[in-house]
Amino acid sequence: RSWRLNPWGTDGLEVAEEILTQDPRPTAVFSVTDHEALFLYEAANILGINIPEDVSIVGFADLDFAAALRPALTTMRQRPKDIGRRAAQLVLDRLDGDIGAQPPTTIRVGADLIVRNSTASPKSASASSVPSELPE
Repeated sequence: RSWRLNPWGTDGLEVAEEILTQDPRPTAVFSVTDHEALFLYEAANILGINIPEDVSIVGFADLDFAAALRPALTTMRQRPKDIGRRAAQLVLDRLDGDIGAQPPTTIRVGADLIVRNSTASPKSASASSVPSELPE
C-alpha cells in the first residue's frame, strides 16, 4: 500500500501515525526521502513502536542526519555527482549539436543501499495470522 506524506507539510506526523497503526501493522516502510522517515521515527516514538524490532524503516537520499538518528537510518544513497556529470554532458552534447533531434533518452544512475540499524528481519508471523489463500 502507498501513502502520500509531505515532509514539509503539516500532516506528515498524522500520516505517519496512520501508516504505523494499520491492522496488521506493516513490518517495514520505505520512505521516498529521509525527511519522511523522520515523521515515521516520531510517530513510532509516540506510539511506543520500536525501530527495528517492531517495524523497519528505510529512507532515500542518505542525507547528513540519517546516520545520526537513533537507530541510524538504513537508506539509499544517491549519486548526485554522477547525476550532475551526466546532465552536464547532455547539455554540452546538445550545444555541440551531437544529439540534435534524437528522441529523449533515459539514463539510469544507480543508488547504494546503506544498511544501518533501522532494519531487521520481521518477527515471525503466527500460523493463525497467515492467510490460507492469497487475494487475487
